[in-house]
Amino acid sequence: MGEAETGRESYIPALILALFAITVWGGTPIATKVAVEAISPLAVTLWRTLLAAVIAAVLAMLWRPKLPPSRRAQLCTLLSAGTGYIAFPWLLALGLQTASAGIAALLIALAPVFTGILTLALGRIRVNVLWVVGTCLAALGSTVLLGFDVAEVGRDRLSGNLLVLLAVMAAAIGYVSGAEAARETGALAVAIWGHLATVPLFLLFVGSGIQSLLDAGFVPLAWSSIVYLAALSSLGAYIAWYGALARRPAISQVQFLQGAIGVLLAVVFLREPLEAVTVGAAVMVILGVVVTQRAVRPAKGSNAPSSEELGS
Repeated sequence: MGEAETGRESYIPALILALFAITVWGGTPIATKVAVEAISPLAVTLWRTLLAAVIAAVLAMLWRPKLPPSRRAQLCTLLSAGTGYIAFPWLLALGLQTASAGIAALLIALAPVFTGILTLALGRIRVNVLWVVGTCLAALGSTVLLGFDVAEVGRDRLSGNLLVLLAVMAAAIGYVSGAEAARETGALAVAIWGHLATVPLFLLFVGSGIQSLLDAGFVPLAWSSIVYLAALSSLGAYIAWYGALARRPAISQVQFLQGAIGVLLAVVFLREPLEAVTVGAAVMVILGVVVTQRAVRPAKGSNAPSSEELGS
């Protein structure tokens, strides 16, 4: 009875933290879309990442996370930073100049599938026929989604959607390399040092970033979106997510709701239309992701991170 009560006590806080994280991540395309309507994609990426680095510096002083001890961990941390904190937000911002935020949210939901493919290539996991079926189902859903979007809106939307897909691929590389580094340093340490590692590169673009802000003028909604992306999408949601997993690893299954949450947020806040074909394609994508994640198992002799660690 005592164990059951303890389980329930850990479940509620874990569920709250997990729902907070996936809701924040579901809102990432919406906040990015709002920001790039007033500020250039480069400036949005610059200020989002630099602000997140400032917060990471404060967290580093408070928590004093250990540095990556080996050269492999250091290189993986740098790769995770370059793909997850530079390439992903920049490509996403570029794509959302024309792409729909709701469709972008569904494409981002494919990240665990891309992550699984990369992890499979590294020999960290083993899969079965069910995984192949799930991958094909998710791919078919995204193809229907993109095809319908182009047919309805025009070819101008295609380039934006493809940039979002490239952003998701970059995020998947960031997840895998970050997970490799996390074996030696811990996930939160990788997130903190990864953000700090981006500062020297982005300092080279501060001049153009300031000029972009001057050209746009003060746009409170755009700046609020950048603060949201830096404080919540880049750091706050990760802290909440890893806190949820520490309390209850199985809670990771709620992440399958992230794509649907993103679509609903786009409908509510951006007044994007919700078409029947979009709903059908969304179901295919989310179901495909669910199937692939349930079919993944660690490879024999591998200390690979679980799908919960890779899917976030």
